[in-house]
Amino acid sequence: MNANKFITGFFLMGIILINHSCSKNSNNESVMKQEVELISFEEETSLEGINPNTMDISNNEKKQKSITTDFTPNNLKIIKSADTKYKVKDISKASKEIKNLVLANNGYVSEMRFTNSSYSKQNVFVIKVPNYQFDGLLEKISSSAIKIDYENITTQDVTEAYIDAESRLKTKLKVKKRYEEILRTKAYKVTDLLEVEEKINDIQEEIEAVQGKLNFMKNKVYLSTINIELYEESKTLVHNEENDNKFSKEINKAMNFGLEIIKVFLLAMVYIWPILLLLILIYIAYRRKRK
Repeated sequence: MNANKFITGFFLMGIILINHSCSKNSNNESVMKQEVELISFEEETSLEGINPNTMDISNNEKKQKSITTDFTPNNLKIIKSADTKYKVKDISKASKEIKNLVLANNGYVSEMRFTNSSYSKQNVFVIKVPNYQFDGLLEKISSSAIKIDYENITTQDVTEAYIDAESRLKTKLKVKKRYEEILRTKAYKVTDLLEVEEKINDIQEEIEAVQGKLNFMKNKVYLSTINIELYEESKTLVHNEENDNKFSKEINKAMNFGLEIIKVFLLAMVYIWPILLLLILIYIAYRRKRK
């Protein structure tokens, strides 16, 4: 009898423990799902309509600091580029000088195309140079030209897009960290593990996309682009132009000489007009006398 009671009591305790464990797992699963839903909701609301002027980095103090410092001139993210065309006396020498200038200013030539025709020699450069060397390098290059056909400089302010990408990246990294915490402490079932891992994979892809965009803007801001077109007129063309100019000068010289002769003649007539008048009167009197 005592043995039966013991067995019955042990069986009842086992049932109670199993129910308690199931209830605990159910509660944990419910809590985990609620946290996953909450994280997803927080992520959507935190990324919806991000404004660089009001973004929340971590607390109010950092938020205020962002407003007062992120938009100072030194922190502006500016993409600079230039399109230029120069005439040079010796294209080989000028090309070599430009390459040396680019290397001296921590830049590099990313592209170069040389063409040689019967009329001219042409060399096209695409130069990448740190933005802080942009203005100085451009001035040095232009000073070696004998003629500047054009210099077009453009700037693009990407400060807002840059800060927006940084803010999104920080938010997504925080979300990923919270998902990883759930995966370590609150995911007990296989379905829960798979669901959280899928969330982590999705957020990782988004992180990589934002990071790629941020790296692209960093590279464009740091390295400015200068497109340079050098050209040298052929010696034959220059010789023909010189001959044409020489002929034009000779014509102008002859015209000026003829005008000088006319001017001298007219002045002489003005100076001797009394003599001319006297000769005319004598001639008239002589004609009358003969009649």
